[in-house]
Amino acid sequence: MKKHIITTILACAAAFAADLTSPKIALPLNEGDFQAIPKVAKLFNTELMSWIDGPGGKALYLDNKLNAPKHAMIALPMQDEIRECKPFTVSLQVKTPAEIKRNRQYEILRVQNAKRPGLRLSMSWGQFRVEVSEDGEQLVGLSAATGKFPQVEPNKWYHLGLVFDGKAFSFYRDGVLLYSKEVKYKVSEKAKFISLFATSTSGVCYYYEGAVTNFKYFAEALTSEEMAKLATMQ
Repeated sequence: MKKHIITTILACAAAFAADLTSPKIALPLNEGDFQAIPKVAKLFNTELMSWIDGPGGKALYLDNKLNAPKHAMIALPMQDEIRECKPFTVSLQVKTPAEIKRNRQYEILRVQNAKRPGLRLSMSWGQFRVEVSEDGEQLVGLSAATGKFPQVEPNKWYHLGLVFDGKAFSFYRDGVLLYSKEVKYKVSEKAKFISLFATSTSGVCYYYEGAVTNFKYFAEALTSEEMAKLATMQ
């Protein structure tokens, strides 16, 4: 009976996956081996990275302590969809640190535009937040008003999804749409990378402390139904 249940679960997961378009970039980050990480990802300060038990195998842990001189970071090549404001989707699972400092900026994803990020996904004040900038100076926060949705809990896994359909950004937490808003954004023509989990390898205070697995980048805007499916996949 137990074997039958496991087989059924795996079959359902495979059916879900079959319905989804293949991601343009896929970083499982669950191999427990740095050499197995696809070469499309460039890792910085791997001495601050290790492997812990995750929801589907091992997960990559980033030991980015507050005020440390070095930061663990992953850089991905800039994608045309992001630069040209065309539809795209980002999906990943993150584990929050054991202690969350509310006013600390835990950066998850950043694409630079002049002095400010053109696009940024982070955790601060107990919430996951999305911010964009069109002029490179003023940031526009897309997150819902404080208290409108549950606060982030420490030492917990979350599935995060960011979807841009060409006009509006939509943010999903554990497969549930939390907010959607039309907004213009711009990234620098000089931006060469998508920075994951730190603005840079040193010298700034924006970096993530925690674990990550199952990163996917799609060159299209996934639907709410597809985001809900992704949240169930390990």
